[in-house]
Amino acid sequence: MANPGLIKTLFAEGTVLPYRIVASGSKDYAVTLATAATDPLLGVSTADGSTGAHEVDIVLSGLPEVRFGGMVAAGSPLTSDAEGRAITATVSGSRIIGFAYVSAIEGVIAPFIHAPGILP
Repeated sequence: MANPGLIKTLFAEGTVLPYRIVASGSKDYAVTLATAATDPLLGVSTADGSTGAHEVDIVLSGLPEVRFGGMVAAGSPLTSDAEGRAITATVSGSRIIGFAYVSAIEGVIAPFIHAPGILP
């Protein structure tokens, strides 16, 4: 039950699959697939995603949906795995994209609360 807020069309630097976490790209108005908890996490790709270097819609607020990369409990802080999927952030200083709205397991697409920050 997604309830996305602000959606912006940005330039995808490479392939960005649907429902994946993205990070700020190397240029203004560009994103790349997030691959680590240290990436500057920005938002989540929509159901369309992209298959190469071109524009992609990114959700930047609200209650968007993301693909999960492992078991996550509701309320857990979320970061990115190596494939742009949401996993539980456990290391201090990790960048987070938000918090799990519901519990989920690997492969599930479910909503989360978009609230980027850094895990204390």
